[in-house]
Amino acid sequence: MLNVALIVLIVSLACLAAGAPLAIRGWRGRRVDDLPYCRRCAYCLAGHDPLPESCPECGHTLARGVRAGRRERRRVMLGAGVFLLVVGLAGSGLFVVSRLNRVDWNTYKPFAWLMLEADAGNANTSMRAIDELRQRFVAGQLAPDQRSRFIDWTIAHTDPDAAFTGIRANLLDDVIDWSVKNDLLTDEQHRAMLEHGCAAHTTVTFRTRIAKGAPIPMRVLNTAPGVAVFEDGDVRIEITMTALTIDGVPRSDASYRRRWDVRHRNSISSDGLIDARDLDPGAHEIVTTWRQTITVPTTSGDLVETFEFTRSSTVTIVDGATIAMIEATPESSAAVRDSIHVNLVDGIVAVEHTTWADHSGMVLIVNPPVGVAFDVFARTPDGVEHVLGTLVAAAGGNAQTHLRAPLRERFPGVDRIDLVFRPNADLAAGTIDLESIWGAEIVLDDVALK
Repeated sequence: MLNVALIVLIVSLACLAAGAPLAIRGWRGRRVDDLPYCRRCAYCLAGHDPLPESCPECGHTLARGVRAGRRERRRVMLGAGVFLLVVGLAGSGLFVVSRLNRVDWNTYKPFAWLMLEADAGNANTSMRAIDELRQRFVAGQLAPDQRSRFIDWTIAHTDPDAAFTGIRANLLDDVIDWSVKNDLLTDEQHRAMLEHGCAAHTTVTFRTRIAKGAPIPMRVLNTAPGVAVFEDGDVRIEITMTALTIDGVPRSDASYRRRWDVRHRNSISSDGLIDARDLDPGAHEIVTTWRQTITVPTTSGDLVETFEFTRSSTVTIVDGATIAMIEATPESSAAVRDSIHVNLVDGIVAVEHTTWADHSGMVLIVNPPVGVAFDVFARTPDGVEHVLGTLVAAAGGNAQTHLRAPLRERFPGVDRIDLVFRPNADLAAGTIDLESIWGAEIVLDDVALK
């Protein structure tokens, strides 16, 4: 079968071939008499015998300025010709445009032009330019100075203040991975990669409203450890709080130190508390200074880089409770109850690719309609409640508590228990973001011990 574009081209050329002579003949018209006329102004010279030397109307010399006969345009023929020309030109234009659109013009653009477009405000233009640069980079088509410049530009755009998202971010990740695997980074670029792509993505968040006398919850989060993962091993990140000031006054009673093995995770975080029992009600500025050490195993030994940074935040100390308790309704009670999932088993439980030999199950809450902060109890038939753990989750989030001791050993002779989920405002106050939680107790009756 003929290609549709080829058919359009053939029809367009046929219209042009037929329309051009029609338009010419229609424009020229046909002769309607044999009278003499002035060639310049078309004045009829009939009745002048002999002809004057010049036109009585316009004064044009008539020695070579007389036309025999008058012509009238053929409007139908002219209109048909023009119509065919328009159709032919439009069809030919569409064919040419369709062919030009198939050409990837980025393959012909010089490096400098593509670098300008990579920073363009239009996301689609930027994405296409980055993809072409990435392909040239991987194929070894960039000169050494161009390759180094492109790597520097890529590393700079892993910084959270200049980072791309979506497809553009994935393309740049490919460039980083290729650079690492093929040992294309200089020592300075290694350090810049770890600084912009990992250390700069560390955030420190505090709870903004704190009840007087309560500690201040803090979360340390790194959302981009994967940019520094090498093939030879896992990245290790150690972070230590080196200084803390509240309202400009140094504090010596705060400490925080964590070590993370990244293992290709997308984000890593941990929580801590800052003693604030001596703070009066009102706003207080907290400034923390951190030292972050990143260790990357390589074939030539560990690459170790240390960075220091400062984070600040404002918290408000208030008198009274800071957690609102949400009143229960039949509809919301059912929704919260349905978000609770129980899995009680004997022996081994596989959770997130990790085998817990000493677990006898877990209790999960998935996508609750409101924030929850529960103490979880097992109520045996004799009415005694036994602590199992806690569940704390924001609306739409999830949480789980593992039951580390086999329940049949804890409760010999018991086949069924009641699971009690009791709201605890203090649990919520220990988070950085929960301002309100479900306020009613939920009981799952007669849960079988398997």
